[in-house]
Amino acid sequence: MKIKIRYWVFLVVISTILTFSPANASYSMDIVPAVPNNGDTLNVTILDDGNPEPGILVQFALNGGVPVFSITDSQGKAKFKLLNKGNLTIYAATREGVPLTDATLKVFLKGDFSGDDTTDSWDITYLARSISGIPGYDVLSSGDVSGDGMVDAWDCTYLARAIVGVPGYIV
Repeated sequence: MKIKIRYWVFLVVISTILTFSPANASYSMDIVPAVPNNGDTLNVTILDDGNPEPGILVQFALNGGVPVFSITDSQGKAKFKLLNKGNLTIYAATREGVPLTDATLKVFLKGDFSGDDTTDSWDITYLARSISGIPGYDVLSSGDVSGDGMVDAWDCTYLARAIVGVPGYIV
């Protein structure tokens, strides 16, 4: 009978070890900007019950490519420069590799407001119609191409100058 008791104790211990998972439901990710464009620097903050969590391993993979790793700083932030458009997957884990949270988001081509994967004069018209409030012209990505923090007619002008190649106007 002693052997059977030890056997059951062993099974309970092994079962507990194999099925234990940390309480990761408290972890979340704050991503700024929420709708990123290529060229943006993405700021990701890992939060544990709303508090920034330093020392977390963050993995960024754009379009299924080679992942880039970063570790959150003392304020729980990790940064990633978006060089291309596409689908970005972000994973956060402890340094030991225990998964905490993840997110997937679309990175837009800066200035492509119509969603046709080009930046051209149609995007100027599309943005102007969106700014005017015409239904059906919803801008999926950030309309602030000028970088002044506002989406207005100046962004249409800025985009037009960038498209025709005026020096200093880049999208």
